[in-house]
Amino acid sequence: TTEIYTLSLHDALPIYLASQQDPQGFFRALGPEVPWLTGLVVNWLQGASKPFAERFLWPSPNEGNTDRKTRLAGFQYFLELCDLLKGCPCLASSTLPFAFIDLVGFRAFNNQCGQDAGDQALECCAEALSELPAVKIVRDGGDEFLVIGAPTRGPLLPDLLSHREAWPERFFARFGKDVPLVRMRALVGYVKGSHLRDAREIFGRRIGELKNIKENDGAVIRDVGAIA
Repeated sequence: TTEIYTLSLHDALPIYLASQQDPQGFFRALGPEVPWLTGLVVNWLQGASKPFAERFLWPSPNEGNTDRKTRLAGFQYFLELCDLLKGCPCLASSTLPFAFIDLVGFRAFNNQCGQDAGDQALECCAEALSELPAVKIVRDGGDEFLVIGAPTRGPLLPDLLSHREAWPERFFARFGKDVPLVRMRALVGYVKGSHLRDAREIFGRRIGELKNIKENDGAVIRDVGAIA
C-alpha cells in the first residue's frame, strides 16, 4: 500500500524557501533586490512560527478614520471593520474577545486639570491599552474605548485585570499624585465577527449598570461571556 502525504502550503512554503537559500544565506532575485528580498523572507519565516492571533493583520486606519486626539482607530474604522468581518465568511464565524471600556473619574480630572490635561489622560489610556497583545483598540468617542481581540486570541479578562492593578502607578507617574485618578471600567466577553456591531450596542447600554458599583473605586470589570 502506498501512502500519500500532502503538505499544507503553511508547511511546504518554508521548506521550499529554505531550498532556495544560497550558502551565504541570501535569497537571490536580481542583484539590487537581494537585501530586501532576503529580509522579507527571513521576516516571513519568523512570523510564520507565531500563533495565528499574533500573525493576524488588522486593516490599517487612514487619516479619515483615525481619532486625532489619541491616534487610535476611530469609530468610522470600527464601522468599516464590522462590514469587513461580515463580508468574509471565515471571519464572520470566528469568535472574537471583545471589551467595552469607559473611564471612571475622567470628569473630575478634566475639571481640576483642564482640557489639555484631559486630552493627555486619554492619550495615556490609549497607550496603555495599545500594549495589550493581539488586539485592535478603537476610540468609540468621549471617554469610551473598544478592545477587539484577534481570532483565536485568548480571553481579555486576565489582561484587563492585570492592567487595572498596574494602572494607578503609571497614571500618577505621569500626572502626579495630587490629581483625581482616572481608571477604566469594562464589560468583557466574546462575540462572533458578524455580530461585532451588535455587541458594541449591547455592551454600550449595559456598562451603565456598573456605574453604581463601588468596588475598586468604581473600576469594575465584568465578564459577561458570549454575546449571540
